[in-house]
Amino acid sequence: MPVSPPPWPQEAKRLLSIASSIDPNFFAVGGSVRDLFLKRPIHDLDLASFAASTLAKKLSAVFRVKQIVLDEENAVYRLILPPQYKTTQQIDIAQIQGKTIEDDLHRRDFTVNAMALSASTKTLLDPRNGMKDIGKKILRCESEDILKSDPLRILRAFRLSAQLGFKIEKNTLKLIKNVKDLTLNPAGERIHSEILSLLEVPNSSRQLVMMDRCGVLTSLFPALEAQRDTAVEYYGKGGVLTHSLTAAERADFLMSHLKLVFPKHYKAISQSRRNIVILSALLHDIAKPATARMVKGRLHFFGHDQLGAEKVSELLELLRFSREEISLIQSATRHHLRPGYLAEAPQITERSLYRFFRDTGKDVLYTLLTAWADHTSYVPEKSIRGFLPLTQKPVGKGLEKVPQDLRKTLKHLQTVNLLVSRLLNPRKEVIPSPVVNGNDIMKALKIPQGPEIGKILERIREEQSAGKIKNREEAFAFLLKKNFNAKNSKGAKASGSDPKNKGSKP
Repeated sequence: MPVSPPPWPQEAKRLLSIASSIDPNFFAVGGSVRDLFLKRPIHDLDLASFAASTLAKKLSAVFRVKQIVLDEENAVYRLILPPQYKTTQQIDIAQIQGKTIEDDLHRRDFTVNAMALSASTKTLLDPRNGMKDIGKKILRCESEDILKSDPLRILRAFRLSAQLGFKIEKNTLKLIKNVKDLTLNPAGERIHSEILSLLEVPNSSRQLVMMDRCGVLTSLFPALEAQRDTAVEYYGKGGVLTHSLTAAERADFLMSHLKLVFPKHYKAISQSRRNIVILSALLHDIAKPATARMVKGRLHFFGHDQLGAEKVSELLELLRFSREEISLIQSATRHHLRPGYLAEAPQITERSLYRFFRDTGKDVLYTLLTAWADHTSYVPEKSIRGFLPLTQKPVGKGLEKVPQDLRKTLKHLQTVNLLVSRLLNPRKEVIPSPVVNGNDIMKALKIPQGPEIGKILERIREEQSAGKIKNREEAFAFLLKKNFNAKNSKGAKASGSDPKNKGSKP
């Protein structure tokens, strides 16, 4: 019995009407048809035509927008619609592949994306029983050849599973496992887009686990494979990789429960990119296998943070991540241990806080969110929820209220909370604005330009952070009191500084 499609949303209906006036024989296909039956918003319209080039060209003229060529060989085009279109924001137009629309549908990735609605007859074409799989909420691909024809479909399966809440059918998982070695074949830009689209979805960390079971995760990020057999005695089955996947899961939890975790600052943190936080958590220990060493019977990973930052950069550049994205993940990898070091110190001083923010730079919030995910990866989610209120207390307070094995984690989370609070406190700068500059110092101390000027400025900044210096007058008093002039001009000639004498550290 023929299936009657639901009515199109108003914007999509208007756009389809305009397209019909140009080409009455086109078809609405793919994700837009699927989402119509699922009653999801139609953000993108997918059209298939025997005259795709003409349809795309004329539509671009109607909307006065640029026609983007996505695939010149197969005649695939995209139009980004003007701002007045609030719901449906783009139209993709593709040449029908094959002699008939049915031929085209048999080439498409999954059954739920292999349906078409005729613009002329308004009838549904469903040669692969996509409606049946929509009812079952499953993603199905019937052959390896479909995946091989465009290996990006391997990653798309997990992204669609996350977005739609559909389960990937068992035989499809087997097919994916068979072709996993093709995961990196598509262009880096396309892979980059799929990864970030996947990780933008809440609970997408579950898909990372499924990807690992199919061998796709380590085909995508080959450096993670060595983690599987590293530190098994410490992390259990799966070694460091199990820890990395759990950290990604905790990052996913964090970004879904910001109000619970950071009740005072969740609004500001919500501007952070979920996908970057999860990816940072997944990759933060990427260099542990390369740095694993046994020292006096204990396993250490000396330098894995610094080496990891280099490896992450190389990996993400290949996948065409932007400079900003690489910087965020690289910084989080390089500095993810720093909050823990502060937590283990006998006392967290104003100077140590200043040095932390000085060294971690502008990307520090992602470092803190990654550190939170890292620390909580050792604790069951139920326990985390139980002691979250205690993380809001001052560092070291309330530890006696949790079991002994949770106290270190609690103190670390209290430290992260302290750092987040300092970072997002609008009334106090984490890096104080300078009250003097290099010229001021050279003039006041009568010393020449050189590296010592920077060291003196840094010393003044530290004093500012500790509240010892509040203005220019106090800065100059500090310089005279510490007698920097005598230290740095010792041995200088009367007419000026001896260039061979670079002075001593303040």
